[in-house]
Amino acid sequence: MALISTTPKTKDTIKSLWKLEKIILDTLDFHEVVQKIVDSVLTELDYLQLGYRIIVLALVDDEKKVLRRISLSQTDEAEKALMASAIPFHEIEIPLDAKDNLLIRALKDKKSFVTHYWPEIFTPALTQEQALKNQTAAGIKTSMVYPVIVKDEPQGVLIFSMVKDEKEVSEDELDLIRGFTDVVGLAVQNARLYTKLGDTKEQLEKANERLKEVDKLKDEFVSLASHELRTPMTVIKSYAWMLLNQTVENLSEKQRTYLERIFASTEGLIKLVNDMLNISRIESGRLTIEPVTTDIGKLVSGVVTEMQTRATEVGVNLLYDPPHMPLIVKADVGRIKEVLINLIGNSLKFTPKDGGVTAIVEKNEQGFAVTKVKDTGRGISKENMSKLFQKFNMVGDTHLTKDRGQGTGLGLYLSKSLVELHGGRIWAESEGEGKGATFSFTLPPGDSGLSQQATQLGAVAGSQESKINK
Repeated sequence: MALISTTPKTKDTIKSLWKLEKIILDTLDFHEVVQKIVDSVLTELDYLQLGYRIIVLALVDDEKKVLRRISLSQTDEAEKALMASAIPFHEIEIPLDAKDNLLIRALKDKKSFVTHYWPEIFTPALTQEQALKNQTAAGIKTSMVYPVIVKDEPQGVLIFSMVKDEKEVSEDELDLIRGFTDVVGLAVQNARLYTKLGDTKEQLEKANERLKEVDKLKDEFVSLASHELRTPMTVIKSYAWMLLNQTVENLSEKQRTYLERIFASTEGLIKLVNDMLNISRIESGRLTIEPVTTDIGKLVSGVVTEMQTRATEVGVNLLYDPPHMPLIVKADVGRIKEVLINLIGNSLKFTPKDGGVTAIVEKNEQGFAVTKVKDTGRGISKENMSKLFQKFNMVGDTHLTKDRGQGTGLGLYLSKSLVELHGGRIWAESEGEGKGATFSFTLPPGDSGLSQQATQLGAVAGSQESKINK
């Protein structure tokens, strides 16, 4: 029976695949990679609880023109099958011209199959009786066979054997297995290439050390340049402010316009430098947070009050919807304030005159505080949603005027990094263009042990630049 192949669909599937990918691509040693492939789904995702018992990776041997079993999951059922087998596991070879073998069919047809009858996957290496003896010893009811394909060329197969019927396999399980098989192809290809190029290992290590040095020099340059730039820019900003507000009373309309532009541009440049400095610190692991227990509602209220002047300037109604009761979180007040200013500032930029921006604070089912910034602005299309939270990535064409300013694409990336350092997460939602958008982030509660654990997890996620946005 053939199984239709599709690409991963759900966020949970993509998240699990990312986790497995990190595990099996963490090393380039071929023998380690192939063992991690057959163990990771069972151990890391606990698929043993879902009835999966044995995972086998078999790869094509082009020289011998056979399909060889390379690695086997380390489970009790696998051990029982090994003990019952008439031929040692690594000596089981299936000729590539064995048309009656289901594994060879999967390779040739580039399709997935399911079987309840192990002779179909062992012929002609084992007799019918020997194959059934192995299946009985392991207690396997169903086996699913997936081809491992790289650049449209079959490299081998993965066999997922279970103690349940294929009808009991959920769509999410199939979704993950299909995606995992694609990741396996990449892992096997990389491991093989690395093994063949073993004589270049020393050169690669030297190149890697050089890259680390270059990266360190880059961080040092950004840090030094940022410090050196901030001082003159702060001076320019201060003098521009004095000219606008204190020193000169009889400025012409043009002079005042020019000074306002100087002030706004300098202020934007200072923010850009600060953002770049913070991002450099985050990516090099040098940025630390100092979380304290604080009332997130009061923090949000304070930021909304500070930004009322800006909202009035652009003609947008800025509101605050407080929680029913105080919500205490563990957070670095200064860093979370940066996040709030970025999110509210973005909404003010992209919301037309007479529109509305509302900051909301509430508690979710897990006990985390959720802060939302909801606007009636231009919204975000489905195709542009994936571009959010990436460095220097600005979505679509803006309708911004010179009064509202043009973004750098760093604000959301920095906000995401800061939130993850706290053990929270950040995401965006929109029904489409012209329908507004809502940016939300969570923070762990400040009155439980959950906050410390979450902060540690967030620090790891922040340093790895997560691929999954909601």
